[in-house]
Amino acid sequence: MLPCSKMAMLRAQHKGFGPVSSAHSTSHDRASPFLILHFGWEFLTSQEKSLLCSLHPAIRSYSRLRLVASSTAIHHLLEPRPAPVPDKPTDKTRVARMAAALLRFNFNYGNLIRWLKGPYTYDHGNWTALQDCIRVIEQIPPRPG
Repeated sequence: MLPCSKMAMLRAQHKGFGPVSSAHSTSHDRASPFLILHFGWEFLTSQEKSLLCSLHPAIRSYSRLRLVASSTAIHHLLEPRPAPVPDKPTDKTRVARMAAALLRFNFNYGNLIRWLKGPYTYDHGNWTALQDCIRVIEQIPPRPG
């Protein structure tokens, strides 16, 4: 369901930068509880899906999004878009395609941003300047009291 190879996406996801440092890290050790519906959807029978859709409007919307994601081309998202204009409504077609793309990437925002060719590994940041700034701040003595 991914628009590019899994190996390419995994390489981009784990690219990292420079030496490993505990000073610059992040951790996501808990998945969103809502992802259980997404990952378990394929294991449900048609009757179970229908029942869930009849019980909750959000699940009905999710079901429609799956249909859109399986039948909508998302490569148009890679094309340059016009600059936003104040007081102009958001392009609903683009919003629908973005939602479909996010579902295709299993709601992993980082992978979607990388596929869109956006900087998400933070290797675009000036880490040397940041580390220099931290060293300067560490040298400032605390205020008395």
